Amino acid sequence: MNQAAQNQRLVELTQRWMMGMMSKEEYQELNLWFRSLEDRELGGPDFVTVELVELRLHQRLMKEYKPNPDAENIRPPWDSLNR
Repeated sequence: MNQAAQNQRLVELTQRWMMGMMSKEEYQELNLWFRSLEDRELGGPDFVTVELVELRLHQRLMKEYKPNPDAENIRPPWDSLNR
């Protein structure tokens, strides 16, 4: 399997894991790949920074956060960051 196909397979497996729709065989496949990363130096693309990851996480949380209308005085944890 070439690198692009392997990367696509890992994306698919990760998505299935996040949705809770993974078979036992798929879980074992993803776990095998994950364990192969132990003791390896991992580097990401040069354009990915901690600040960029934090910004994207914050944007996703703001987009997907659905407050409970029955709860009183409940704010998302990041709300205090804006004060």
